[in-house]
Amino acid sequence: MRGYRQGNDVTVNVALRDRAGNTVSPVSITYRVTDESDADLIPEMPYTGAIDGSAVITVPAAHNTLPDGIIRGVRQVWVYMTDAAGNVSMNTESYFVEADEVLRVMENTYQTFATAKLTAFDMKLECWHEASDAERLVGLVEAFHRLGTLSYRIPGVVSQSRLNSGAIRRTSRLNEQSLETFLSYPSQFRNALRRAQIIEADVVLGGDEMQSMRDAGLMSKSVGEVTLFFRSGKPFQGAVNRRTYMALTGYVDFSLRVGR
Repeated sequence: MRGYRQGNDVTVNVALRDRAGNTVSPVSITYRVTDESDADLIPEMPYTGAIDGSAVITVPAAHNTLPDGIIRGVRQVWVYMTDAAGNVSMNTESYFVEADEVLRVMENTYQTFATAKLTAFDMKLECWHEASDAERLVGLVEAFHRLGTLSYRIPGVVSQSRLNSGAIRRTSRLNEQSLETFLSYPSQFRNALRRAQIIEADVVLGGDEMQSMRDAGLMSKSVGEVTLFFRSGKPFQGAVNRRTYMALTGYVDFSLRVGR
């Protein structure tokens, strides 16, 4: 499925074929455009353009504009073809539109894409540096949701360089916090969280092959004349990768609290 920036005209070519791939010779064509909820953006109307193996339909920019707070949306162009015998066939093409800023801090990330690239610049990562920007975005968003399932202990601030361990704030709903609240957390915590997001995004993209093999129960692996042996026993499994936990040392709250 192809993607486009919101707020632009999008032209779609819909082949004059039925859903089984058979060529249709229509005497008339109608079309409609819907969103991902199948709600009409353009109600069914006659197609008046040229017919040369496909119907060329332009969806105006107004119908490719997303509401505030929405990052992506799907547009579906439905084409209905009526042949000389009165038989109606249908075909469709879809595309997605996305906001100018796909990453929004505390909506689906802890950092902007530019900050993420800067954060990752000198980090040793297995897949991030070779991945495309589109793949990195997917990894960052997934990492945000994974990290949001953890509980955190966040120290208060005494000064820019000192934290107050006696003023601990605990939260198990980090991703529900507002941007204002997030920015009130110590910069040390926010920086650790950003590095953790990069590490977990790298894992999403296929990094940490060794941990994946252990999680799958593999006991050894041979590469040429070298054999790697893993310790027996059930490996530690958490919501995020071991390396991600390491980046958050001192901030993840593993305590179990029972309240009314």
